[in-house]
Amino acid sequence: MNRADRRKWAKAYRELEGIQKRNPQAKVIGRQEEATPDFSEVTNEKLCQGIVYILNELRSRGYRVCDFDHKERSLQQIQIMGENIYFLAAPEEEQDGEKETD
Repeated sequence: MNRADRRKWAKAYRELEGIQKRNPQAKVIGRQEEATPDFSEVTNEKLCQGIVYILNELRSRGYRVCDFDHKERSLQQIQIMGENIYFLAAPEEEQDGEKETD
């Protein structure tokens, strides 16, 4: 490890310490430049398809994406209709006294 590498690691560590002092529960994934990929060339259809895959994966892990205003509603699907993008946030259904997210 050369001097430039040590400086880079020290700077990243100082930034991490500053973030954690302001918000102790914050989880830092990486530097901002690395964490924001460029999706400007990706079509809307592919972006929505990716969101659907992520929703399905989160659902399979037991997580649900909730609405801020209506906490009982969770995001179920996203579709493109015409030139607009719509989402469906439905309330959870109860079966046999247990809540079901699917």
